[in-house]
This record gives sequence, structure tokens and C-alpha cells, in this order.
Amino acid sequence: MMQFKHQPLKETAKIKALEIEIQKLKKDIEEQKKSIELATDMIKKTADMLNDIALLQASHLEQTGKLHDELQCVLNALFPKDNIKYDLMNEPYN
Repeated sequence: MMQFKHQPLKETAKIKALEIEIQKLKKDIEEQKKSIELATDMIKKTADMLNDIALLQASHLEQTGKLHDELQCVLNALFPKDNIKYDLMNEPYN
């Protein structure tokens, strides 16, 4: 049969100090988890905002293309092109 020896006061103090350190580390871990969750939420919100911006840009490009086509039609109506070829001096030649 084993006999249990009483731990000296020095060892008990070390154990208590380690338990306190463990509690501090657990608290730090929880704080870090909260920080990571907050950062994750911010990244998700940022990604959603960037997606919204991309959709707006795509819509803007589509509308700009349509506007360009309409403007080109108006310019063609106002300034019709004839089929005369021009040389470097901007003079017609035959």
C-alpha cells in the first residue's frame, strides 16, 4: 500500500500560481476568440459591400455602353459620314 506524502508549502504555492496562470490564459483565449469572431464578421460585411459595389459597377458599365451606342447614333444622324476616302492632308482623293 502506498503512503501519500503531504506536499510542502512551496509546491502548493507553485500549484496555485500555475492555476492562476491557467485561468489568465483561458481568459486571454476567450478574448482572442471574441476578437477573431468580430474580425470574421467585419470581413463578411466587407465582402458583402464589395459584392454590392461590383454589381453597381457592372450595371454602370452596361448603362454606359447603352449610352455610348445611343450617342453614336445621334452623332451619326447629325454628322453623316460619306464614303469619300481622305489622305493624310484630309483632302479627298479619287
